[in-house]
Amino acid sequence: MRGKPAVLILGPSLAAISGVTTHVSSLLSSRLRGEFALEHFQVGSEGRSESAPARLARFLFSPFALAAAIVRHDAALVHINSTPNVRAYWRDLAYLAVAKLCGARVVLQQHGGNLREFSGSGLFAAFVRATLRLADAIVVLSSAELAEYRGLLPGKNVRQVPNGIDLAPYQVFDDAWKVLVEPVFDQRADRLHDQLLDDPCAGARRARFSKECTRHFEDRALPQARSLVPVAQLL
Repeated sequence: MRGKPAVLILGPSLAAISGVTTHVSSLLSSRLRGEFALEHFQVGSEGRSESAPARLARFLFSPFALAAAIVRHDAALVHINSTPNVRAYWRDLAYLAVAKLCGARVVLQQHGGNLREFSGSGLFAAFVRATLRLADAIVVLSSAELAEYRGLLPGKNVRQVPNGIDLAPYQVFDDAWKVLVEPVFDQRADRLHDQLLDDPCAGARRARFSKECTRHFEDRALPQARSLVPVAQLL
């Protein structure tokens, strides 16, 4: 019995810190997992520590690695995350050609950049437009990019899908704030409100209140939050 259709999602290391990494991670953990077998195929130099020869070898052989991954997973779809600049264009053009030769459909998602500025005019612009048409669908982030791509590629399936962020991993921060900080602010704000009525020293009391809240957050709330959420160390 055939399982779920496999989708290869091309993107940088999931340990890298970038917008594309966030996007890829969101896709891999999304509800699409219920309908598709989502697989990550690492591309690019983000998150890697490699020498110049190793980088060159990766550039030359990664299209063959992609072909092997498509065959191994029997991928029906390859999702390429790209941007219109010189290095990414030629790398992803190779991936696009390999995916099509292996019989997979291709979604090409463009993350920013200026297509007209990159392609210029004349023969190279015509070549870029022709290669973009190889993709079965193109996804862009903004309405301006949508208008640009549809203008350059009339009749092509171009869709706008703004990047989304899964807020679930950050819910613990909201919970920590409500439990550790908000009650103190609320209590002291109520107390201060009563003290400020007809008080000629209102400004001084407000400043002292602000300092007290800051001191409480630094001395008590933040250490407790850090003990609950290690990533809070970033604060």
